[in-house]
Amino acid sequence: MRRAAGVLLGLGAALLAASCGEEIAVRQGTRVHPDGTIGRTVLIAAREPGRKEPTPAAWIDSLVDLARPDAWGRVDRTATSIRAEGVFASAAEIPPTLRHQQGDDAWVTDRQAVMLSVEDLRLLRVFTYEEIWGDPFGPEKLEDLVDTLSALVTGRLRDNITRHFGGEIDPGPAVAQIRRRGEALFRDVAASLRATQFDPDEVQKANLAAVFRTHGLPPLPAGALESAARFLQPVLDWSRDLCAQALSTPDRRIEAADLGFWPTPEEVERRFESGEEETPDPELAALGDALVSAVFGVYGSGDHHFQVQVTVRLPGRLVSTDGMPDGDDGAIWVLGHPDLNLGRNARAVSVELDRQVLVDLGARREYGPAALLELVTVLRDLPPVLDEALDEAIRKRSLAPLRQAGRRDLLELLDPSLPPWPEP
Repeated sequence: MRRAAGVLLGLGAALLAASCGEEIAVRQGTRVHPDGTIGRTVLIAAREPGRKEPTPAAWIDSLVDLARPDAWGRVDRTATSIRAEGVFASAAEIPPTLRHQQGDDAWVTDRQAVMLSVEDLRLLRVFTYEEIWGDPFGPEKLEDLVDTLSALVTGRLRDNITRHFGGEIDPGPAVAQIRRRGEALFRDVAASLRATQFDPDEVQKANLAAVFRTHGLPPLPAGALESAARFLQPVLDWSRDLCAQALSTPDRRIEAADLGFWPTPEEVERRFESGEEETPDPELAALGDALVSAVFGVYGSGDHHFQVQVTVRLPGRLVSTDGMPDGDDGAIWVLGHPDLNLGRNARAVSVELDRQVLVDLGARREYGPAALLELVTVLRDLPPVLDEALDEAIRKRSLAPLRQAGRRDLLELLDPSLPPWPEP
């Protein structure tokens, strides 16, 4: 089955391909070293459940690949797996992990970036690791395609109006109205489809119905998610009415019925069809295929099922993460299709004590999570008198300057002779 996906200006329809069944697992492990270099390992494995014949050589290469194989120190391949490992001098040098095949020779790369900041607070360092995962097709790709399709469709509309009325009516107001209102409708329809594609049909229908109401369209008909023709009918009626109103003048009223060149839903579907047989409108068909990818994304296409597991280990002790803590120094995230399609930010923060400085000071060297976070907070907001006293203490390798400063907040966290306050 193929599924109705979206429209532009009431004149576009695109169809979403069904799943092919391959399963792809990605295991990415990252180790941040104290000097800021980063080691990373990646395993990509693919399988096709129910496959009976032998897997051909390099089969996985026809589905997915490393985004930049040459960036890794070592890459090993089998018919169903790719393993890579490398050490990178900085976060900026780490390449995106995956690229996906889109046609015979076309590949698209995930939108992925790694950021690492290191905050030196003299007694300790705070490591903040962030990684962004996103579908290759982001909002900017959709905007480009909207502009392209809008120009193509409104150009044809201008020609049809001129041909139909013999140059008696200026097509400019209608073209401008259809372009402005149609682009706004398509963007909202696309955003609704992208955001709810993993939700139940009832949620998708409710969101699309709300979009239709907002733009003044007739109600979303029953079966609109299963039939492109049913989806298109109210859009075509709405856009034809807009065009007729914009063409009307005080001296001549144009009715929707006067626009005999307006296409039917079935005609629009045929114009967007592509395949091995003759394509009625190759320009629109190619654009329609691109719109499907831009609206739904690689991870929303259903072509393959992905399971991505991401692990990071940081210097020192993990103090916060939006993932699942994994031991004292690590965090783990499991990313499903909604995370990959809509985008996911992974973040982990660790604190590494400078034990040599603490030894030299005669200070505490063991802290629980709460005390460690309190120490970070105090060090980030030292008043000038304590800031200078801490510098002097480090130079003299003694807590004495801090004791003489007359402030106990930092001293109570460092001096092992003082009981913690407040008492536990």
